[in-house]
Amino acid sequence: PIVRQDVEDAFSVLEWTVETFPGKKVVVWGHSLGTGVSIKLLTSFKETLEDQTVINKPVHGLVLESPFLNSAEAAHTFPPSRAYTLLPCTRGMIGESMRGLFPSDSLIKQVSVPIIILHARDDEIIPVCQGEQLGQVAGCETRIYETGGHVWLCRDEEAMGHARGFIDRVAGTQGGISNGDEGVAVEDLNVEVNSSP
Repeated sequence: PIVRQDVEDAFSVLEWTVETFPGKKVVVWGHSLGTGVSIKLLTSFKETLEDQTVINKPVHGLVLESPFLNSAEAAHTFPPSRAYTLLPCTRGMIGESMRGLFPSDSLIKQVSVPIIILHARDDEIIPVCQGEQLGQVAGCETRIYETGGHVWLCRDEEAMGHARGFIDRVAGTQGGISNGDEGVAVEDLNVEVNSSP
């Protein structure tokens, strides 16, 4: 139920964005858990909409920052759950309980828009190997950075430069903003609106 609600909430934000900014090209950006939500969102239109072109058409790309391979693998490596691997009676229970919630590695091939993956080698929450493996499954552009941890790639000029370049390519914008108009990004269920000065 929680996963379904996350995806429904993301869908509502995307629907609002498309209605509020008609004709604008949208790039969905998911970070960490939001990568699983974003992938499920972009692969669930057939289940959610009778006429999927209403929402699907304006989505032109997907940015996955610090993604996990799938929720079971993420649970195995998530620092708080590592303690449960020390006791024989609970070993593997966390990962198994999460299996199937966000099967990003199974769903990503169904995403019909260009994808870029951004991940840092020093990520202690989701190991970089999960982002690399997801990139291999998707056959998409994957950028790995030496530093940035789990949450600080947003401060890395090189990473954000790659993200801006990707957005420019897939949405036909310059600097992430189309023709000096407002550019819209849906990021982890939050909407960010950029205006040029």
